[in-house]
This record gives sequence, C-alpha cells and structure tokens, in this order.
Amino acid sequence: MKKQKVIFVLVGILVSSLFLLSGCTQQSEFKESIQTILQKANNIGDIYYEIIGTTSAEYGNLSYNSTYIMKIWQKMPYMKTETITEGVIQIMVIRPDGNYMYNNQTKNYTKIISTDNETRLKFLEEQVNDLLESQTLKVLGSDTIDGKAVTIVEYSYNISGVTMSPKYWIWNEKGIPLKIETKSTFITVNITMIEEYKNFVFAEIPDSIFNVS
Repeated sequence: MKKQKVIFVLVGILVSSLFLLSGCTQQSEFKESIQTILQKANNIGDIYYEIIGTTSAEYGNLSYNSTYIMKIWQKMPYMKTETITEGVIQIMVIRPDGNYMYNNQTKNYTKIISTDNETRLKFLEEQVNDLLESQTLKVLGSDTIDGKAVTIVEYSYNISGVTMSPKYWIWNEKGIPLKIETKSTFITVNITMIEEYKNFVFAEIPDSIFNVS
C-alpha cells in the first residue's frame, strides 16, 4: 500500500508539473494583435517625450546630413514643441484655437496660418490612428529598443504625388512609436529620415505650459 501511495503521489506531481508547463508555454506563445497594441495609444494621457531626428540625402557622390532634437509636451488637445536645429531653437504651441510660434526677438507668441494639413505635426494618437486605418499596414517582425519590446510595421501613403513607406517600431506596452524610418526618392535624390522617440514621462502636465499670452 505504501508503494502505491508513493506512486500515486509521484504521478500527481508529474501531472501537475506538465499542466503548469503547458500553461506557461501557452502564455509565452500568446501574442497581441497589432491592432490591440496600437489601440493602447488612445489611453496614454498626458505625456512628455523627445525625438532625435536625422536626415540623410544622397545625390550621386554628394551627401548631406542634418540632426534635430525636438521636445514635446502633449495634453490633448494641446501640444507644445521645442525644436533645436544647428543651435537654433523654435518653439510652437498647438491649441484648439490655432497654432502659435514663439518669436525669439519680440519674446512673444504669434498666431500662424497653416494650410498644409498633410505635413503638420500630429499628436501620437493621430499617428497611431493613421496606422490603424491604413489598408496597407504590414507586420514585419519584432525587436527590442532600450529593453522595450516592439513590433515593426510598415504602411504606405502618398504625399505630393510621392509614395512613402515608413517603418514604425511600435512599443508593445504603450502602442506608440519608439522609432520611425522613412526612405524616399525624389527624382535622383535618395533621402532617409530616422526619428527616435526617447525620454518618455507619463505624468500630468500643467496647463500653463501651453499659455501663449
């Protein structure tokens, strides 16, 4: 009887172990759809982040490179950007009543008129919704950036008669991009633009950040 009890106990342990291992395997194999990942962006709330952008252009044996750093405060429906390019700082505030540019000489904001909706700066939610609504969205694979799991996607759109196909590295946890790479050709000029999204802060932003008076 003692031997039978021991055998039953061992069998029970073995079955329980197999069940637990099976559950772990199923959980590790579970992957969210790209649509589920992207929809998380609609719940990010107030956010501060920075973009490091580089542009490289090649024309025959000639090449050109430029870099900019953009700081962004986003509190829907408000956004403030501070862009540094070659030592020059530009500050813009996007508000429901219009867009405002800071004048470094007069030390005040001036309302500007923007007619090019295709190239205007977009909120993170708008960027992600463009991906969700795209009929050409493709999942290319997965990777990690700064220890964050990402899903790589690509989609196509047309701007000024030129087809663009940017790649997005989407942060699985938040549904927002950590990197965007866009390659294009204008006549014989090859252009590569890379934007890296860094230094995220998810915290309440004071309304005073978006004051223009």
